[in-house]
Amino acid sequence: MSIEQIRELCVSKFPLSTTRKAIMEGFLKIVGMLERERIPCELLVNGSYLTEEIEPDDIDFAVVVTPSFYDNCNPEQRKLLDWIGDDKTIGGTHLCDCYLCINYEKGDAEWFEGVGSVNSGPFHSGNSGTPKDLQKR
Repeated sequence: MSIEQIRELCVSKFPLSTTRKAIMEGFLKIVGMLERERIPCELLVNGSYLTEEIEPDDIDFAVVVTPSFYDNCNPEQRKLLDWIGDDKTIGGTHLCDCYLCINYEKGDAEWFEGVGSVNSGPFHSGNSGTPKDLQKR
């Protein structure tokens, strides 16, 4: 599913909402940052933003990267990923409840039971390496 399709599903269909447009704008700012830094990732989008709730508080999403990319990315890429994973003010500044998921495989020392559950969200990006195109899973 493309960003435009997400906008149609989550913003355009709610002309009376006072929050949905601002939430999308915050989400798009973060997607733009990921694109500018050329971060190959998947985005998993979930939460009340995808429901028919008129005034959701935020959009929930996870940025999923491979361990190899995370371990070898440049300092600016790492700074952005760590901001997404650690900064709790993003909800106030961008109306996003976002998470960083380093997608370790079973058998990796850092892997733990439950990591795979992050891939159960209803929308995720494909294997294109760009957060731009989200696809329904």
